[in-house]
Amino acid sequence: MQDAHDLRAFVEVARSGSFHRAATTVGQTKSAVSKAVARLEDRLGVRLLVRTTRQLTLTEEGRSYLADCEEILGSIEAANDRVRLKRVRPGGAVRIEFPLLWGREQIVPLLPHFRRSYPDIALQLLFADSRLARHDDFVDVRVIVGPCDDASFISKPLLTTRAITVAAPDYLSQAGTPRSPDDLRQHTCLHYIHPTTRESYPWLFKGDRRAVGRRLTSPMMLSHPDAMRDAAIAGLGLVQGPDFLFAEALASGRLQQVLAEYATTGPTISVAWRQNKYLPQRVRILIDWLRQAARPSP
Repeated sequence: MQDAHDLRAFVEVARSGSFHRAATTVGQTKSAVSKAVARLEDRLGVRLLVRTTRQLTLTEEGRSYLADCEEILGSIEAANDRVRLKRVRPGGAVRIEFPLLWGREQIVPLLPHFRRSYPDIALQLLFADSRLARHDDFVDVRVIVGPCDDASFISKPLLTTRAITVAAPDYLSQAGTPRSPDDLRQHTCLHYIHPTTRESYPWLFKGDRRAVGRRLTSPMMLSHPDAMRDAAIAGLGLVQGPDFLFAEALASGRLQQVLAEYATTGPTISVAWRQNKYLPQRVRILIDWLRQAARPSP
């Protein structure tokens, strides 16, 4: 049991990059977790972690050992699950990373249902812009926009978005409604700009065989989709983005879709998880729930 405890402490420190965060996860003090990792290193006779005042990094031996530890702990958890299955409610912590906007708009409102169904599963929700550096490489489940580029993960599609163009009724009453993408030259078009690279993204429209990108002159660029949507609601111009971003504003009449016949397929949103030999019951439950929750209403 002491060995299993020390292995768990090491895995949590390696995953989180912090003794403090690992201590919170395992329900121990920071000192106890530090001593557990030290005991493990003493027994092995190797350094697993390089500790500095700013960060913790794995040694080469630590990276190799981490993979073995995760498999060992997964096997222990599998044995526990087989004993507990159908006798106790599934429980434990699951780390999941969402793209900021989709997770907040589409999933957070549904979490009360998940909590009622699985009160013993503790969710650690991490929100990040999918185009920026990930802040946690040791999540259990990752929701991603576009293709999965991590070979250590398996992915399944949740849904396919549509790129739609919208504007406020007040703007359209003053500037007129565009009838084709060519009409956009006479309109104010607000673009999304990448917060790090400052790159703007072309607008996409349905073509004869594939989506066609158009780069339009824009008097205003915004680095956050929420701000882009709010600018459109304020009547500042036309914007384009994924359909789920505008769903509420369209339903309330604060925005109207234009060029609907030219709307094209947007990026696919997928759920991904690690290619571990064993997938804990709580992780399987969350993946299944996400796939059900992401289905469009009939």
